Amino acid sequence: MSAGSAGRVNVEPAADPTRQGPPVSRRGMVVGVLLVVLALLGFGLWVDHEARQISATGPLPPEIVLLEPTNGATVSGPLELVFEAEAELRRGPGGWQSGPFHIHAAIDEREIMPGGDDIRRVSGIRYIWTIRSIPPGQRTLRLFWSDHRHQEVAGGGSRAVRVNAVE
Repeated sequence: MSAGSAGRVNVEPAADPTRQGPPVSRRGMVVGVLLVVLALLGFGLWVDHEARQISATGPLPPEIVLLEPTNGATVSGPLELVFEAEAELRRGPGGWQSGPFHIHAAIDEREIMPGGDDIRRVSGIRYIWTIRSIPPGQRTLRLFWSDHRHQEVAGGGSRAVRVNAVE
């Protein structure tokens, strides 16, 4: 205790044994929270980047071979795409898939995904995908694999075939 100039007594609080260092200001607290948020955001971006690298350099999708229709064929709806996949397909929550990849088709680069009953196994790794309708005219068809974000995965896709679709 010490006596003040006006006869007052100043009592200094006892030191808190659980507290170490100087008190943290509100500004310091805000800066700390912002740094944590930025660190978490950076970590999230890094994880996303790594996931993209894995899909780009990770396991390769099985090869798809489009057997029918053949190049130059005349087709009508319903259109049956007969294909083989290097690995067995199964129905999953993301569509017809093999491992982390699921199958898509492109008709003139318009992507479509099969419904649960649109693909059926013929034998072994041979399948038929029934597409209900195809617009008339010259069309380009191909099959390819997509990842969980429905982004096309490099490799494994079929060659493109040109067909003449009629009503």
